[in-house]
Amino acid sequence: MEDTKYDVFISYSRKDYVDERKNVIPGNKISRILDVLNEAGITFWIDEKGIYCGDEFSGIIADAIEKSDALIFISSEASNNATWTIGEIATAQESHKKIIPVRIDSSQYHKSLRVRLNALDYIDFTSNPDKALRKLVSTIKNIDIKELQLNPLVVSLSVSREQKVNGVFLSKSVLSIFNSKDIRVSAEEFEYLLNKLDCESENGYQSIKNNLLKLKKISEERNYEVRRSRIERLVSDIKEENVTLERSVSVMYILLKMYLYFCLNDIREVVIIQKELNNVKYELTFVEKNADAINEIADKTVRGATFIAGLTATIMGKGGSAARAGIYASTRGEKIKIVKTPQKIMMQQKAFNAFKTIVKGLNFCKI
Repeated sequence: MEDTKYDVFISYSRKDYVDERKNVIPGNKISRILDVLNEAGITFWIDEKGIYCGDEFSGIIADAIEKSDALIFISSEASNNATWTIGEIATAQESHKKIIPVRIDSSQYHKSLRVRLNALDYIDFTSNPDKALRKLVSTIKNIDIKELQLNPLVVSLSVSREQKVNGVFLSKSVLSIFNSKDIRVSAEEFEYLLNKLDCESENGYQSIKNNLLKLKKISEERNYEVRRSRIERLVSDIKEENVTLERSVSVMYILLKMYLYFCLNDIREVVIIQKELNNVKYELTFVEKNADAINEIADKTVRGATFIAGLTATIMGKGGSAARAGIYASTRGEKIKIVKTPQKIMMQQKAFNAFKTIVKGLNFCKI
């Protein structure tokens, strides 16, 4: 087979294209699809004459799929009952090719195809053929060969004199998120950052933890197209969330969205989202603004309550070593911190600014 590259490989049933005498059926949907692809300048491979079958499948057909950026599956009653379409789709998935189902009737996928195709968006040719054909052309033209890789972009960081946060350089983890070829590893780096930034008390913390859990589940999916579809769904869910976010968690949300679009190889959207960082600010809560006064007022009350609770437990024989420790701690003279100290708040503010600078400093470019 000649060394030619194709935009798409077309998997279909010839029963939808020619009659029993092998004459092209007038007005058939396959011909209409091929005409539109030709008009749009989209190259394709199709076994138009039905000459490749049997042992030749593993050679010529598989080679054609390998040399195509995507596979169009023309779903019909005939193609869903054809054994060779199962092989073609399986070969495409093993080669990490994008699969575009186009339904030309209402028949269900063959049971051997459902697990592979049910999670994928399909183009419905039955209700509005013209709209379907426009969407098909648009979908194909937006395919980039490199999007079929998990890590299709080069990521660099333009941050000089980086400050350490809790003893570490955050840039290492941020870059690891994008440079890892394993989504689970990236999710774990997100969790590491949450811990180093001490985000537990910020609004939106639990929501981002839940989204990272979803990301880990996505990493367990071995089917490329299903995994990609679930990433798109997670992006949509995050956009629809109505969650109040604070400070570092806000930056983390932006970083998560950037990473998800990075996986989808949508560099334009990555850069647009990155600009959202300009609107994220570190603002003190009412409690933090009055940290010293609150600590001073509450100190004696809490110290006294701790002493009484420990003493009572000891007298009643309920507390043991824990009760004695409570008495000892409450009488040492050290201030009890009800809220973060101004020094701790200042450290968190520096950590926030360092983290924001790193995320703003990420550079993305095509390989």
